[in-house]
Amino acid sequence: MVQDQEQSEISELEDAFGFSRVIQVISESQKLVVGHNMALDICHTLNQFCSPLPTQYSDFKEMCSSILPNIVDTKLMANTIPFKDEIYNTALKDLLTIVMEQPYQLPKITQKIGGVGYKVGDEKYHEAGYDAFITGLCFISMHRRLTKICGGKPRGVDAETPEIRPFLNKLYLMKVNDIPYMNLGGADIMPDRDHVFYLEIPKEWKTPDLVHLFLSFGFVNVFWLNDTSVFVALKEKGFSSSVIQALENNTSYTIITYEQYLKNMKADPTNAQEAGNNALGAGNSTLKPTSLYQSIGSSRSLHTDTRSPQTISGITPTLEKTFKDGVEGKDGRAVEKVERKDDRADEKVDGKKRAVSPAVNPGIKRSRSIVEDKTFAEPPWD
Repeated sequence: MVQDQEQSEISELEDAFGFSRVIQVISESQKLVVGHNMALDICHTLNQFCSPLPTQYSDFKEMCSSILPNIVDTKLMANTIPFKDEIYNTALKDLLTIVMEQPYQLPKITQKIGGVGYKVGDEKYHEAGYDAFITGLCFISMHRRLTKICGGKPRGVDAETPEIRPFLNKLYLMKVNDIPYMNLGGADIMPDRDHVFYLEIPKEWKTPDLVHLFLSFGFVNVFWLNDTSVFVALKEKGFSSSVIQALENNTSYTIITYEQYLKNMKADPTNAQEAGNNALGAGNSTLKPTSLYQSIGSSRSLHTDTRSPQTISGITPTLEKTFKDGVEGKDGRAVEKVERKDDRADEKVDGKKRAVSPAVNPGIKRSRSIVEDKTFAEPPWD
């Protein structure tokens, strides 16, 4: 009776492991784990079947490397030389279409049991099994192409295959212009961010207000941390040295360089800890604020805020521009409309007059920007 009870408990324990056993077998085999744009897939897999994700970025990288030591992301491959010169769209469906044609060679796959599994023509996109199937086909076709470019002959592929090494254990990062991948096997790329500025602004401001504020410096990208904290990155990096001098003397907002932002984060242990917990970082340092898309929660006091509450205005740069356009010769109806908005600027909030945000700096001549899809350096090839 006791023996039956113990056997039942052991059976229940084994059932509780579930899919974790599959992850364990994959880990022990050290075989390649191939995915397409797989950063989120890795996070969910580890969190669901292995252990809750750590709060520190360096611990997360160590966890990935120990459980899944050999990862290849086909999205990263397709966005990197030499493939990016031949692949115009790296979405999985389009990638499959491209690697089915010359100069690529798709392997012929037949179903071992009729009606079981998938065929290329099934087109069951976003069904997990089918997406995994065609991702594997894309990887094989891309490897064959790479082998041919390198002067080799088609052969099997594993973690030791020389052509694959530049892509090994690197996860593609979406919407990060200057960091192409998360490097699970080493230090991450540390990009130049001299063209990035950190601002603390009134909560009424929106993206168009920031675009207008930086109008003299060309096109910008705006990355929101919360409703009053943002990063602004210049497209035209040549203007970087002029920004602080032109924009710093204002009581409606505060602005510092990205370098100063990092120094302030390091100087404040609380901010550094929160940033390290949320950011995508570089290397194994305590502070990892390398992604402009990190969330720093409610921590915003990263430099001395000289604004007094009564000077924070609800009149944004865009609204102010509307007012100026109206008084400079728009039709009477437009003038009347903006005048009503300007009247609100003279109203008092809590007994204090609301200030108006600064106009765009006229001392800087704007040149035409060239918008680039990506601005990062390619990974080295051995």
